[in-house]
Amino acid sequence: MADSKRQRIVDAIKTRMATILIANGYATNLGQNVREWESWIQQEDIPVAGVLSVCDMPSTAAAPEQQRSERVITGVTIWMMPVQFRVFLLRNASTHANIRTAIKDINRAIRQDRRWTVSGIGLAAATRPQREGPLIDEDTFEVAGAVVEVEVKFLTKEFDSEE
Repeated sequence: MADSKRQRIVDAIKTRMATILIANGYATNLGQNVREWESWIQQEDIPVAGVLSVCDMPSTAAAPEQQRSERVITGVTIWMMPVQFRVFLLRNASTHANIRTAIKDINRAIRQDRRWTVSGIGLAAATRPQREGPLIDEDTFEVAGAVVEVEVKFLTKEFDSEE
């Protein structure tokens, strides 16, 4: 059985994020430590380059009237999948500047191809920015890193997550 389209999109996102390396012209080496669904990492467990976690959030199907307005054929569902990138960095005097640099690198990686193309096929219809900024520990109100949220829009056949 083939992976779901959602899984293929997440895999494509992780692969792209792994290219965030100074050797590839980025300002950081976040691509050295790309993980899936790391929701929080303790300071003592963060490597020098930081950690970039990719989290696909619950998707919403577009309302029928939205689907009609976008001229989608019957039997197709338009999904709006929020994806959150969590960046965990070591705290130091440059933490805030490092957060801004990490956000810049993630956005640069995303804009390379907002359709998440694999083998010449765009898996998504579009990717739109939602929010970005510091990742703050709710208990201590200390900045632990950065968060970038986007919405990935993709289509599947109704009740068929593979197509």
